Amino acid sequence: MLMVKIINAIITLFFLLGCSGCESHCQTIRIENLTNETVQDASFIIKASNLKIIKGKLPIIKDKDGKYVPCQFDDMNRDGTGDELVFVYSLPSYGSEELTVDWVEHETYPSFIPRTHVRYGKLNSKDKIESLSEDSRDKHNLPRGGDDYPYQHDGPAWENDKIGFRHYFDGRNVNDIYGKITSSMVLDNVGIGDNGKPANTYQVSGQTH
Repeated sequence: MLMVKIINAIITLFFLLGCSGCESHCQTIRIENLTNETVQDASFIIKASNLKIIKGKLPIIKDKDGKYVPCQFDDMNRDGTGDELVFVYSLPSYGSEELTVDWVEHETYPSFIPRTHVRYGKLNSKDKIESLSEDSRDKHNLPRGGDDYPYQHDGPAWENDKIGFRHYFDGRNVNDIYGKITSSMVLDNVGIGDNGKPANTYQVSGQTH
């Protein structure tokens, strides 16, 4: 038995040596709550070096009933190869659970309800807001002023199912917080006026405040 990760010294994750009822590439892990309190959405990270990698496939986690557990295989250094398998799981006091790591084709990878999201919308040359994954600006960019201000949310924004944030991508260069009143991912549509351009709609959208 190999202990892979300890979370806050109260949640443990172990790899078990065998996996009954599964092919040789499957691995069984056991997670344990060592406290007398229920732990909600404890986070776990399994390094790729601890997985039986199958080239061309993605790792997936299943519970004892075969139900998929939401997870993601993150490429931390952007070299095109996954570096760590990440998931969250809730456990009752002194509870434990055995989960299975399996591998599936990209085309059959399941869809999960999103609980995090990143949005960076910017007005393009055709007066349309487009989503960008990278951008640059010079040091002379000023805060929102006229109708030609290009940034939805005033810059990049990110959210989970409880709260949101944004970064002022201009001369202010600081972070701001969104209080959310819905668990849905909403930042794609917040911060856009009736004319389709960036606007301060945050307080009246019914989704953030």
